[in-house]
Amino acid sequence: MLLKLLVSRLISHMVYYKPMSIYKHDVNGLQLATGLTAQFIRRCVRAMPELLKGETIRSDKNKLLFTDNALVIFDRVKQLKQDRLTIGEMKDKLYAGRKQTQVEPATMEKRRSSQAVELYERLISDKDKALNYKDALIQRQQAEIEQLKEQLKLLTYEKRESNPVKAILRRILGN
Repeated sequence: MLLKLLVSRLISHMVYYKPMSIYKHDVNGLQLATGLTAQFIRRCVRAMPELLKGETIRSDKNKLLFTDNALVIFDRVKQLKQDRLTIGEMKDKLYAGRKQTQVEPATMEKRRSSQAVELYERLISDKDKALNYKDALIQRQQAEIEQLKEQLKLLTYEKRESNPVKAILRRILGN
């Protein structure tokens, strides 16, 4: 029951929630990482809002924050800038590349759902393996306990008899 609850929370977290912690970079961080000026980065954000949709967010103090994916995008922008393209040409080139690799949201949701199902099945499989191992261990320990009990009975029976050899032979022969 607990496992199902954890998996359902994991699935809902993966599909619907984008935590604040993925927004690791601010404008200054991008500036240091890419070598682009802060002003140019802001101009790109204004010029290409659809390209950076989901990759930028404003913090409580209205600070622009970016994901690692945005860092990759701005690294590509830097390359295009070095090729002396204008922001408009960069925008066209980046949108063309994005349309080729863009996946429909429904397809993404199906992928995430199938990944969640796969993860759930793997967890169940691992749980079953662990339970089987535990059961085998318990059976081995019970067999060992029975063997030790028999040895203990034999020792206590031998002590009660005056001649231990005769006691062992009687025990073995069943007399």
